[in-house]
Amino acid sequence: MSIVFKPKIKFSFGSSRQGPVVKNVPREQWHWSTKELKRVVSLRAIGVTYKDCAKLIGRSQGAIISAVDTNNLYSAIAKEKEGLVITIMGKYNND
Repeated sequence: MSIVFKPKIKFSFGSSRQGPVVKNVPREQWHWSTKELKRVVSLRAIGVTYKDCAKLIGRSQGAIISAVDTNNLYSAIAKEKEGLVITIMGKYNND
């Protein structure tokens, strides 16, 4: 009998990899440019979903939500939406 413990289950559990699984090191925080934030505001003002904004801008849905929340863009989105409504209503009220 040996004092050294030898596990009977393979570490990889059938995986072709040998050794421990190495997790990805988190990348540096991606900063949002003013142009990207304005694009998010414009897209959200016209009613584009967070998921579709993510596809259009090339970021994740969570990143879009986080950018709106972190930069407090809710009032900017509301103001942009209000401006669009006023512009559209002005067009049709002149007819």
